[in-house]
Amino acid sequence: MHTGAPSSEAPPSDSSEGLTAFLSDIHGNLDALEAVLEDMEDFPVARVFCLGDVVGYGPSPGACVQRIREICKETVLGNHELMMLMLAWRTLNDVGTELTPSLRLALKELSKDDINWVSARPLDGEIDDFCIVHSTYYQPATFHYIQDFEDAEYCFRNQPADLCFHGHTHVPVIWEKNGKEVHGIHPDETPYLMHADKQYSINVGSVGQPRDSDPRAAYCLYNPADRSIVHRRVEYDIAWAQERFRQANMRPFDLQRIAVGD
Repeated sequence: MHTGAPSSEAPPSDSSEGLTAFLSDIHGNLDALEAVLEDMEDFPVARVFCLGDVVGYGPSPGACVQRIREICKETVLGNHELMMLMLAWRTLNDVGTELTPSLRLALKELSKDDINWVSARPLDGEIDDFCIVHSTYYQPATFHYIQDFEDAEYCFRNQPADLCFHGHTHVPVIWEKNGKEVHGIHPDETPYLMHADKQYSINVGSVGQPRDSDPRAAYCLYNPADRSIVHRRVEYDIAWAQERFRQANMRPFDLQRIAVGD
């Protein structure tokens, strides 16, 4: 296993603590979520964290929320959950023709208990040696994107731990800060060993709607024993998922994009 570049070794080994898994941006895609959970069974995963946007875009928000509630130790609030809550609280009448139908579907499918659970989700959290947030620690309530070195630098200035896991852009990236230099590394599926004297902000990618031209579902495993991470990509039945989108009258654009990962 190498530092500064991914290794060609197998996924991270077991430790006394086990592995920590991170899921983000499921977006109502139950088929992608179930495929990720099945893949996760091949590893000694001790705990799972969800980094937000369980709902939105996709046809199965209720079922996805239930699964996340069952398996995740903690879940942070995503911007789609916030927009859904604003519709529920009638502080927002419309979020545009692109998003409103899927968010209203979520309100229809989620129980009152689910809505209360979502509304109690924090914007961020600190766990052991890492922190979690949906977007960035720079003004997390405004859900900025980390898309370039400057965005990453703002996050590094504000994140409370040297290691942060986030989502939001739907693109897996390892942001690494060494002194004043920030590097963006696009991971493959081999383990990456993190330096103890550097800062990291890890975008774990999207389970339900990847946007890096790879339609396979994405998630991330972290081994605290050796501070290694591996980004996993998981194939699932996209054609059947698209049929769910059709049956739920989701917009054609979202039906098409899950097949191309863009």
